[in-house]
Amino acid sequence: MKWTTALGYAGLLSISQAHADVTWEVQNRFPLLSDEAFTHLVALTQANPDQVARTIATADRSDFKPLRNTAWFPEVQTYITRQVLAETTQIKARSSLSGPSCQWELRAQDGNLVAHVQAACAAEINIPQSLRLSQPYTLWVTQDESKASESTDIQINPKLIIALGDSFASGEGNPDLPAKLNRTSKVPNHDWAIVKEPNVMPNSLIKRSAEWWDTNCHRSLRSWPALAALRQAIIDPHTVVQFASFACSGAEVIDGFLLPQKNPPGMEPMKPIEGERNRNQWLRSSQQNALARFLCQGQEQQSIPVAHPKALHGYFDTYYERRADTAAAENTTTRITCLKPRPVDTLMVQFGGNDTGFSGIVKWILYSEINYRGIARILEGRVNKSIRDELRPIAPKAALTHIRLLDLLYRQLANELEILKIPPSAVHVMGYTTPLPGIPLPVSDSQKPALTTLLKACNARTRDGNLPLQALIAEKLDNHLIAPRHDGAYMGISPSRLITAVQDYVNPLIKAQQAAAEKHRWKFHLPETDLSEQDWGFCAGSLECRQAGDQCPFGDRIRWAYPEDEEPWDKQSRPLPHPADFKPYDPDRRRGFRYGIDAMLTSIRLRQTDRTVIEDWLYSIAHPTASLHAKLADLIE
Repeated sequence: MKWTTALGYAGLLSISQAHADVTWEVQNRFPLLSDEAFTHLVALTQANPDQVARTIATADRSDFKPLRNTAWFPEVQTYITRQVLAETTQIKARSSLSGPSCQWELRAQDGNLVAHVQAACAAEINIPQSLRLSQPYTLWVTQDESKASESTDIQINPKLIIALGDSFASGEGNPDLPAKLNRTSKVPNHDWAIVKEPNVMPNSLIKRSAEWWDTNCHRSLRSWPALAALRQAIIDPHTVVQFASFACSGAEVIDGFLLPQKNPPGMEPMKPIEGERNRNQWLRSSQQNALARFLCQGQEQQSIPVAHPKALHGYFDTYYERRADTAAAENTTTRITCLKPRPVDTLMVQFGGNDTGFSGIVKWILYSEINYRGIARILEGRVNKSIRDELRPIAPKAALTHIRLLDLLYRQLANELEILKIPPSAVHVMGYTTPLPGIPLPVSDSQKPALTTLLKACNARTRDGNLPLQALIAEKLDNHLIAPRHDGAYMGISPSRLITAVQDYVNPLIKAQQAAAEKHRWKFHLPETDLSEQDWGFCAGSLECRQAGDQCPFGDRIRWAYPEDEEPWDKQSRPLPHPADFKPYDPDRRRGFRYGIDAMLTSIRLRQTDRTVIEDWLYSIAHPTASLHAKLADLIE
């Protein structure tokens, strides 16, 4: 058969019998990942098209393959922009025609032939030539024998999605590939990852360390921004989602967004040398600089010093480790910009927790004073001071000063987004997840009995679940000062402190977030009211796990059967037979936050040099699980 030329294009139009029976899709709609990795995710989610984010978030390590060959270049901490922002891509198509042979042709808007493929009519075909994004094309298929034909119009719509923020936006606690443990013949004690001479060595128990898309920042594809972007790419076959996240665990607006972040969790601090207090590590760029370079790729870029209000100078003092009363006034940051930044369709952001003392608040909730009896009471004050110095807890009211500064911090953020021409309508701010969702505070008399029962069970379970924290504190302090049952003041939640923290810290923080976001006309998402299900809090599953016995999901269990003589606080809940039985991304898990035990079993890593444990798993404690991240992702349209 002589192939139709451009001259016969009009004739081909006239014999067309249909204009909608050809289906097509972009092969890789998420160019951050390799073609193979994206195809794998599409196949993984086909069985549950309405649960894309949840399916990816809860995928087992063996099913989660997109970590390899991403467009992130960890050695230089930047994206391979020619891959993420590629201006062309490839498609595949299928026709409803039948027969042994069909001719396919792809034509540009002016009628010029772009590609030609001959294949069996029922076969799915790959168009060999790349198509330019946002350009219109027409795809025709003609059956050789009957001359029946079908066609469809094609235009691939790119969508640029950016993520900024802290650990809640980076996906802290949810490595792409969780740690994989060996089923050792000897069951390890609770402190196997902490003490110098454990009964089971970590290098024999840990088969594979946890792996992150970006280790320095504990950035994960199981984070809510990445899941929201992936969901859009998977459900819309005609789009290309160009996604880049700059979120980093531990980031603040000053220390992270405006200045290169100091000591991110995946960068181990260098050993101090004589005469130095600390030897810090920094990321190469602030989130603002990294974002600007990304959006200004191929253009002339300007670096501009920016001064910030005096009220924020305390953050600079902390960053530079200087005394406020003697510091030289170095309170500027460097802004990078260009004439025409690439337009951003959606920007997802979450800042404020670290700016207001989040980790100190968590420690305040978990830490309670040790009360010794008898002659041991002479050690009580010294031990408690040592623990406080190690933990540095922050009471909620002490954080209110920083919460009041959130409006000013968000103003600095808004200034930078405006300079990069990101419209307010594109910005989505995610509110922080409260540990007690669905419980109005202050507590009414009718609610007190049920809440008391829940929190009492939660206290026992968190004491068991945070045994690694207790062991770590005991190891860092003078062990001879601490009785065996008192290594770290238990680290179980204090019911009264948890309620106080929600009332005096979490709720004011969320309100400050919302007020600042709405002032700048950004879309604010409030998980506690926007999510239909509210049973995902810090204590979720406590009573249900007790009642379920052996049917309690492995992901909700808070200890294993320790061989040492260690009586559990929660005697009613079933333990795991072995830590290797823990399921980091158990889809049946109820609790939406990680305790010490599952933070360790999920995120633990070994140094490649000496196969000893890296303590960066500690950052995962009290962070949302991947299942909760999936719920948040579904809030983004």
